[in-house]
Amino acid sequence: MPADRDAPGAGVAALVEVVRTLLSPSGCAWDREQTLLTLRTYLLEETYELLDAMENSPQDHREELGDMLFQLVFQSAIREREGHFDLDDAARGAAEKLIRRHPHVWPVDAQAGSPETPETGAVAGLGQGERGWESIKKSEKRRESLMDDIPPTLPALMESEKIQRRAAAAGFDWPDRHGPRLKIDEELAELEEAVATGDPARIEDELGDVLFALVNLARHLHVSPELALRGASRKFAARFRIMERVARTEGLDLHQMSLDELEALWVRAKKT
Repeated sequence: MPADRDAPGAGVAALVEVVRTLLSPSGCAWDREQTLLTLRTYLLEETYELLDAMENSPQDHREELGDMLFQLVFQSAIREREGHFDLDDAARGAAEKLIRRHPHVWPVDAQAGSPETPETGAVAGLGQGERGWESIKKSEKRRESLMDDIPPTLPALMESEKIQRRAAAAGFDWPDRHGPRLKIDEELAELEEAVATGDPARIEDELGDVLFALVNLARHLHVSPELALRGASRKFAARFRIMERVARTEGLDLHQMSLDELEALWVRAKKT
């Protein structure tokens, strides 16, 4: 462990050593048994816990960032044990990639080890912004399609947003929010037509188009649809808990109340 615990990078170095010790023959048997496959569940859990902590106190945020960093160091240590790469290699690769993808900050001809090619030269002129970023990524990864390598494990709203961002990187996008807003009305009308037919498959298809159009509007409003829906769901749950509390206080049973009575209780909860 570094002698000066406050030196830049000393905390990361200390965590790396802790993980190496855990994976050593004299370390923790449970940790030594973990693989990249078994770590997937914990990585997902830590991701959602970090999302929650970002909305809470700085102390909670710091703790969950540390837990996420542990996951990343742990995965790197497993790869290091296998002889592939270590945390420094991953960090160095990320730094080099960021430099390549910001030609407006680091000119292409000034990037060490990154000679200008027709592809990189073309995107360098795009400057900053998502369109330039995606163009550089496509050039680096030699994608046949902008739709390639989108993780199938993404939540549906995030997947939809990512697909739309990729298409927008090619210029296939509405110029402003008004286009997506009108598209929602169009898709809602088509959903009503599908409902009238009673065809479940058609209803599902048209409802999907409505959701896709809503994601598009959210993107143009610079709002994450995933986070917006999470916030709406939590707000609804909080208000419903207030309804339940008021009902208990007044000796009411939600299951026995009429819809009008429930709506009145909901309005009271909103005011609270």
